[in-house]
Amino acid sequence: MKKLLTISLLIISTILITETVHAQEYSIKDRWNIKTNYDFYPNLGHTTPNSVEFSPVFGIEANYGLLNFLEVGLYSGYTRVIGMIFTSVTETGAFGFGKNVPVLFYGTTANVHLFPFILKRDKFRIDCYLSGKFGGFYIYAEERGDYREPERGNRFDYGVYGGLAIYIGEHWGIYGEYGYGNYCKSRVGLTFKF
Repeated sequence: MKKLLTISLLIISTILITETVHAQEYSIKDRWNIKTNYDFYPNLGHTTPNSVEFSPVFGIEANYGLLNFLEVGLYSGYTRVIGMIFTSVTETGAFGFGKNVPVLFYGTTANVHLFPFILKRDKFRIDCYLSGKFGGFYIYAEERGDYREPERGNRFDYGVYGGLAIYIGEHWGIYGEYGYGNYCKSRVGLTFKF
């Protein structure tokens, strides 16, 4: 998981260094915004009294500014959860074993930025926006055994969030989103604009 985040940051840094600077880069229209994030999902794997309460999801999101207040894009993410495969389920008990199960996240996103409606400036060090996400995740659990937890397959994932980004540098900053989703309620990460 750390390797995926490191590779993502290296790719983004390389792109930012090789891009030329234009005066319109600070406008949302025709701008790319890349985000790497850490999402707080509930435990998506096998649950026991000793289970962790959440599954840490590492994600990346790429958005493109269609209008001066609207970005649309795609996102992806990855995590591993504990899966249980029960090979024998009887009246006296269940026998099984645990295994790490990969989970892949995917979807589309749209961000409506609020400052262009209020302020008429090109440069914003603080960005306030509303974000909508629609997608899903696929749990790659094995299909053997009498019973599995979690079940292999796709789940829908959607949400509406309020976001705040603070740009520490000219092209990068930190951000957080909080809102209502059927699984995820919040995320934090780094944002890069170019």
